[in-house]
Amino acid sequence: MANKSDAGEPKAEKANNEEGEDPQDDYGDEEEREIEVTDEEIAAFEKEHNLKVIKTSAKTGNGVDQAFLEMTK
Repeated sequence: MANKSDAGEPKAEKANNEEGEDPQDDYGDEEEREIEVTDEEIAAFEKEHNLKVIKTSAKTGNGVDQAFLEMTK
């Protein structure tokens, strides 16, 4: 499973708490994060290890259900 598939996307506008900081902000001061592993590297890893990589995002929930379904097969 590859988490943080939402990396590289700009942070959404969000309401700040009383202190002006968002406690859910795991990006720090960066406007966006770059994905560090390319699709080509993922494909090579899948082929070399005979595994399936599923991109997920705990932040948005994308791919999470699919990942759990694949793990139970």
